[in-house]
Amino acid sequence: MEGKDMQHPEAEYPERSAHESRASSRDPRAQSRWGELPDRTDYLPPQPVDGQKIYPVRRRRRWLWLLVIIVPVLVVLLLAGFAAVSSVVSFKTTSLPQRTFKVAIEPQLVINDAVGGITIHTGSSDSVQVNVTERTNSWNNPPQLQYTAMQSGNTIKVDLNVSGTSSINFGAINLDIALPPLSDIQATLDAGNVNIAGVSGLMNIQTNAGNIDFLNGMIKGSSSFRASAGSITFNGSLAARGNYEFNTGAGSVNLTLPADSAFMLDASSDVNSVNNEFGSNTVGDKPTSYLRAHTDAGSVNIHKR
Repeated sequence: MEGKDMQHPEAEYPERSAHESRASSRDPRAQSRWGELPDRTDYLPPQPVDGQKIYPVRRRRRWLWLLVIIVPVLVVLLLAGFAAVSSVVSFKTTSLPQRTFKVAIEPQLVINDAVGGITIHTGSSDSVQVNVTERTNSWNNPPQLQYTAMQSGNTIKVDLNVSGTSSINFGAINLDIALPPLSDIQATLDAGNVNIAGVSGLMNIQTNAGNIDFLNGMIKGSSSFRASAGSITFNGSLAARGNYEFNTGAGSVNLTLPADSAFMLDASSDVNSVNNEFGSNTVGDKPTSYLRAHTDAGSVNIHKR
C-alpha cells in the first residue's frame, strides 16, 4: 500500500483535484489570459507552451519608424534654410579715405580698437599712413562706425568703435597702418588680432580676445604683450637694459630670439610645459634685461635662432 500510494498520490484526494480543476476553468483571470482578447491591433495573441504562462508581446510602435523618417527630413530642410539665408546675406567691404600724418623721428602711435584686427608694418620714414576697412552685411541696418584719427605733436591717436552690431548684423573694422621703422606703439583691442612687422621701439600691446604676432623688430624699455585669450608669437630681438613681459590667460607663448641674446628669464605655465632652448634662465654674458613669459593655460616655448 505504501508503494501504491507513493506512485499515485493524486488518488488519495480525488475530489480535491476535480474541484480545483473546475475552479480553475471558471476563473475569470484564466479566461482573460487565454480566452478572448481585447480588440487591440498592437498585440500578438499569446501562445502557451506546456502550461507555461506567456504574456502578450507588444509590437514595435509605429512612431519610432516615423521618427526615423521625419528627423533626417527636418535636418535637410534646416540646412537648406541656412544655405538660403547665406545666399541672401552678402557682406560689403568699404575702404575709407587714407589719412596721412607727417611726423618726426620715432613717433608714437596710440590705438583703441573695439572691433577688428590691426596690421602694422613699415612705410615712409617721415609719415604715418592710416587705412581703415569696414566690413558689414546687408541683413539689416549697417552698424555705425565711430572712427577718429588725430595728431598731437609727434603722437598719432586712432579710435575705432562700432555700434549696432549683433550675431545677425555683424560689423568689423580693420586697421592697416604704415609707420617709420623706429616707432613706439600702444594698442588696446577688445577683440581682434594684432600683427606687427619690421617696426622697432617701445611696445605695449593688449587684446582681450585675439592673437599677437611680432616679427623682425627690436623692442626696448618696458615693453609688454598681453592677451586675455590668445597666443603670443614673438620673433625679434631685445634691446639691452629692458624689462619685457609676455603674458596670456589662455594660449601659448612662443619666443624666438637671437643666439647672442642676453637676459634673465622667468618662464612659467600653470597647466603645461616650459621649453627653453637656451638651457638656462641666465642667458648671455652679463645680462641687463629681464624677460618674463607666462601663460595660465598653454605652453611657453623659448626658441634660439
